[in-house]
This record gives sequence, structure tokens and C-alpha cells, in this order.
Amino acid sequence: MKKALLLIVLFFNFLLVFSQNENQAILQNAKEAYNSHEFKRYIDIISNYKNNNSSTPGFEEVFIQEKTEFQVMLIHSYIKTDDNLNAQKQIESFFKHYKDKSSESYVKVREYELYIEKENIEEDKLFNTIQSKKSSYYAYEYTKKYPNGKYITTVTDSLPSYNENDSWKYCIRHKEISDCQRHLKNHPNGAHSKEITLLLDSLEFDCYKKSINSPYPHVIKDYFRYFPEGKYDSLVREHYKSKLYENALRLDSDDMRTYIETFPNDEKTMILDSLLQKNYLTTGNSYFRKWRFNTASSIYSSYLQKYENGIYKSTVEKKLKRANFFGGIIDENGIKEFDYTYIMFNYDTEPSYGITISQLNNKKISFFYNFRFNVFDYETVTFNNNGTNSTKYDLITPTNDTRRDLTALSLGVKYNPISYPIWIYGAIGYEQYDDVRKYNCYNIVNGKTISANTQYFKTEKTKITFYPEIGVITTFLRTFTLKYGVMYNGKWAQQFGVGIMINNENMPSLIPDSWTEGCMNLLFIGWGN
Repeated sequence: MKKALLLIVLFFNFLLVFSQNENQAILQNAKEAYNSHEFKRYIDIISNYKNNNSSTPGFEEVFIQEKTEFQVMLIHSYIKTDDNLNAQKQIESFFKHYKDKSSESYVKVREYELYIEKENIEEDKLFNTIQSKKSSYYAYEYTKKYPNGKYITTVTDSLPSYNENDSWKYCIRHKEISDCQRHLKNHPNGAHSKEITLLLDSLEFDCYKKSINSPYPHVIKDYFRYFPEGKYDSLVREHYKSKLYENALRLDSDDMRTYIETFPNDEKTMILDSLLQKNYLTTGNSYFRKWRFNTASSIYSSYLQKYENGIYKSTVEKKLKRANFFGGIIDENGIKEFDYTYIMFNYDTEPSYGITISQLNNKKISFFYNFRFNVFDYETVTFNNNGTNSTKYDLITPTNDTRRDLTALSLGVKYNPISYPIWIYGAIGYEQYDDVRKYNCYNIVNGKTISANTQYFKTEKTKITFYPEIGVITTFLRTFTLKYGVMYNGKWAQQFGVGIMINNENMPSLIPDSWTEGCMNLLFIGWGN
């Protein structure tokens, strides 16, 4: 028994470890960027994450419902980067799909909405001031505070006609690169052009020092954004190239592509190109193992488009055929979106008893875990030639009643090929058992045989077997489930079960997503490699 329980624990731990994937890593990186107040980088990571999943129908609803924390952080990040327009769009999307008004997330987003409403009023006031005073001072204030504002195009287009003196005062006070560059563009021969040019030189040097001391490519790139033909371009570019290559070697696909596109003729590009090809294959395989066949198909197709004669062309073509085949059968959106979780009590005519934890939805594949047991109070005895046991009984005679003392774990899938509410199920199980036989036990007192009791004795060494299960499951009254099936583990046995369903809207699923993903990895082991 102890060995079987240990096996189950190890099995589930394996699933938990095995189910780690790149999506979890992406979201973890996003959270780290957010906690470091790198709000723009957070937006970039989450935007890429959402774009890569945008082809999945209903992804936005799933993202909001299952990743509410990231959605709230995205809205906050837009606000922190003064992009109130996109923040407003995300808020509208959030309230469209998220209805739990009592939740902390809902209240937080409502606070953001009120903040943006106030900001819109302030933005309108500032724009009206610009229109009435025609002052570049207020115009620069607007471009700094609302770089993605409603009136940004109107304000920047009108800047050349505003007062140069106001512009000069603003640049001297705030010392912003973009303000100084805008001043020189709008007033190239103005009275303060020389002074602003010297200030801009100083700001460029500060930007250069910040870039050359940073290990992060996205920070280093700020220099090129402000100074596309700057004085320190070659030094910063060499530093950027070095750090970008370091990140690329960590198998960061975005940095790989960026390096290859930025330095197409570099000697290291060939190395990264082969690693990127490998990354396409492993990423596609990863989605395949998680039953996201359509996503895997898209990645394989992208590889073949980009690399017509790639290193892994023949392998990817085979994978693509598999992904397209299974993608036409299995709805990948249903793997983790379950309507119900249920717990079922089982009885098998072997006989044994069991507990099943499972998930159900109407038209998609779902998984179940079934733990079975049948425990006897038995002894291991030494038989004498005359059939007696010298330690406890004088005479022991066997009966025809032989059973198994067992523990077993099965892992299976359910599918609804007919119509709700009938599912078929199939499973593979692992069973560890001891054969025990029922004996009549006697003691001899004063030459007379006296019946003592009946007892089960272990007759052979512990055995291990794998067995199949198949059957049907149905529901009634939207609360209860019934099961009937058969199994074969050396002999046929019927299976019966009754359980209760829990609506996942009212209670979180009892089966973690990591277990489900681990099952898919286990069932498809070798397919994606």
C-alpha cells in the first residue's frame, strides 16, 4: 500500500514538473518587468503574448477571465506610459467580458476608469489653452503629458507657428531630448538655436552613458531612437550587438530574430539562424504535445514559409501533416475550458472501490484520474507438509474464494461524439496487487478439531499489471453523474460509478491545469520530439 501511494505522489509530481511551458515563462517575465516598473516592456511582452494567441477564437475573453491579474496590470501600464487611449480600450474590453462587480480586480479597473475620465477633462482643458494662447510652452506640456493623446497630431503640426521664446524656456526647464529636437526642427534659425544645440549635445552624452552601461537591449535601443545618426552610434551599436547576442543565445526568439534582421551579414548570424530554426521546431512540438494543434500548425507553416530549404524541412513537413490531421478532429480551445468538475464513487466487480476526479464539457475532450483500492486484513504464513501452520493454527484448509489486495491508478480521456449528455471514456491503468485466498482455520483441542475462524492469506509475491478501461458516462438533473464500463486486468470486470458535479463558475476546478497539460504531454510523449 505504501509503495502504491508513493508511486501516485511521484506520478503527480512528474506531471506538475513536466507541464511547465513557454507561456508560463512569458507571463513570469511580464510580471517581473511590471514589478520593476518597466511598464513599456510589460506592454510589449503582453502585446506579443496576445498577438501570438489572437488567432485563437475567444482568446480575449479567456485572457480576461483567466488572466485578470495581467489584464489589470496592462491597463495600469498604459496609464503609467501616458497612453490613455489604449488604456480606455482595454477598460472597455474588460467590462464587456468581466462581470464580477464585487471582485478586487473589478473595483481596481473602475478606479482606473475614473482616473482616465478626469485625465480626459484635464487634457481637454490643456488643449483649449493651447488653442487660445498659441503658446509652444503649453504645446510642449501637452506632448510630454499626452504623447498618445487625442489631439497630439493637431498640436505637433501647429508647433512651428507658436512662439519660439516659449519653446526655448520649456526646453531649458525640462531638458528633454524630444523637446530640444522639436525646437530645432520648428525653429532651425531661431535666436536660441545655438543654446538648444549645446543642451542637446549634453543630453545625447547622458543618453550614451546610460545605454553603454545597460545590459538590456531594449534600454540600449533608446539611444538609436533619439539619435539615429548620433555621435556615439558605433560605440553604442557594438554594445547593443554584444548584449543582443547574449540574449539570443538564451533562446529568446525575439532577440534572435532582431539580431538576424539587424546584422544579416554578421558571422554569428548563421549560428543564431540555425538556433532559431531549432526553436521553431521545439516551440511547435511543445504546442503539439499540449494538443494545441492549430497553433502548432501555424508555427510549422511559418517555418516552411521562412525557410524553404531549412535544416528541419522534412521533419517539419511531417509534423505539419500530423498537426493538421489532429487539428481537424480536436478543438484545442477545449483542453482547459471545462464546464464542470465532478467527483465519483466507483465499484468494480473485481471487486474494488475507487474515487474518480474528472472534468466535463459538452463537445470537447477532457481527462479523469481514478484511484482504486481493495484492502484485506491478511497474513503471510508458513505451511507445513500436513497443511498446518505452526505459528497460529493447527489446520488450514483453502476455499475457492481468491481475491486481490490492490491499489491502482488509471489515467483516461472522455469525449462526446454523440450528443449531450453522453460521453465515452477510455483509460490505461497501473495496478499493484497481492493474490489472497480465503482459508478455513482450525485449532485442535484434546484431539478434537474446533473451528476457529476464516482468514485471508497471501499466496504469491506482489504483482504489477497495466490494464485498459472503456465505458460510458452520463448525467442527470445537471447535478449527478453515472458510469458503466468494463476493464480487463487478467480477467474481465464491470465498472459502476455515481458522482456529483460542480459547476466551475461556482467553484474552481479540482484538477489543476498543470495536471491536464501533464496528461497531454504523457499521452503524446515522443510525438513532438
